[in-house]
Amino acid sequence: MTKVTIYSGLERREQLMRFTQTRERVTIEELCDLFNISPATARRDLQLLADEGKLRRFHGGAIAAKSAPPNRRLSNAPAPKQQKSSGSGRRQRHW
Repeated sequence: MTKVTIYSGLERREQLMRFTQTRERVTIEELCDLFNISPATARRDLQLLADEGKLRRFHGGAIAAKSAPPNRRLSNAPAPKQQKSSGSGRRQRHW
């Protein structure tokens, strides 16, 4: 019989960070198996750590912040479009 360790949220995120730093890249599936948590919990934990700047998220997982390329988008989605300025300094009405 396998022993299941139950961590508090804080303990689990600390362990998750150590695991991510040693592996440099983790997936949601790996985290669910390792910590016996749901995919939603794994996503929440990764997002909290990403918000703290400790790792970078990508679809389905994360990479350690030290391994992440600087300011590079990790998804294949196009960057949001920027509105062009009319140059006049006034707002134009589009009717």
